[in-house]
Amino acid sequence: MKKIILILIFICNSQFSFSNDVELVGKKGYKFVYDLNYYSSSGFYDSNSEFNELNDNQSFSLFDNKFSAHYGAGNRLELRGGINYRQVQAQDSRGEASVSGIESYLVGAKFTMPVMIDTQYTFDFYLSKTTFTNSLYSSLSQTPAEDLTLGDDGSELGIGLLVKYNKIIFGQIYYVSPKGDVSAEVSYKAELRKKWDSFGLFGGLNGVYSLGGDSYSDNPTSKPFIESKSTLLFNSIDRQVIKVHGGIFSSLNNNWDVELNAQQTLSGTYADRATELGLKITYKKSNVMDSDLKRINTFKEYIAEAYITQVSPRQKFVRINKGLDNDFEKGMRVDIYDADFYGKNILVAKGFVFEVKSNFAIIKVVRKFKEYNIKNGNVVRGY
Repeated sequence: MKKIILILIFICNSQFSFSNDVELVGKKGYKFVYDLNYYSSSGFYDSNSEFNELNDNQSFSLFDNKFSAHYGAGNRLELRGGINYRQVQAQDSRGEASVSGIESYLVGAKFTMPVMIDTQYTFDFYLSKTTFTNSLYSSLSQTPAEDLTLGDDGSELGIGLLVKYNKIIFGQIYYVSPKGDVSAEVSYKAELRKKWDSFGLFGGLNGVYSLGGDSYSDNPTSKPFIESKSTLLFNSIDRQVIKVHGGIFSSLNNNWDVELNAQQTLSGTYADRATELGLKITYKKSNVMDSDLKRINTFKEYIAEAYITQVSPRQKFVRINKGLDNDFEKGMRVDIYDADFYGKNILVAKGFVFEVKSNFAIIKVVRKFKEYNIKNGNVVRGY
């Protein structure tokens, strides 16, 4: 028992969970997100993917301030709504201009599938609409020098699939019908995440692949102009881009998450080469999904498995060989089995995750079903 107590003292009193786009808040759970992004262009890639640096009298930058609210409308359904307040500054040979205001509104919904042993799938749908309409001009010289647009106008529709594997590998792919007179696109992201007790790191690639079919693909010089000055972020033609991204995330307590991120354009077609910096703050209140508990009680769909490596003298606590890195979380319910490769699979006890680290956890045993001594090597399955 002394060894177990020492282990418990060594473990931090609080273990934190991190919000991400794949996991939902659960029924009647909610979260609020503030996502700040700074975008600065140093030039653009032309139709041949050749880079053209901005001149000394050219510049383009913007700030996006996105606010969103998320609510768990069902056990596997999450609804959200939000706005984006944008600030744009740009300069060309005719002078400088700036503009700010609410760029767009957004509504969306996510539906997540039951978690399999190591993989979670979530489907996402969103619709965004701008608050303005751009004026179109037949030539750049006709655009008012003092005017500047907040972006492409109109509506944007996105349908996507998000995947999490073993809490380390994350990916997403979306079909997007963008704002403005721009061809349909596929946006994608793949990243690796590693988290420790209260912070983590992530990095990966993301980008946009054009599906083609832009009205002006064959004659780009005939496309009408908008007040965008020195950028191809708006009013582009069959744009494509690849970016590298990375960052750090941390949890201030069980409700607050903070993320710092950065990304850099690697290559593109009809797109800016941009540097982006971001800050994301999330306040969340998650609930356990009742359907998960009901499902487990009916046919036991476990989401994590480990082996016992240490047992306290009175068998009230056990230590297992896996932790946060393998989907074990504080408060998770577990079943303890006497199992082997020959088919033996006897349920001997129940418990919950009392404390957890990245690579091991402490289980508190709350019920034993048989006069059986729990021992090293017994299987612990979490749900």
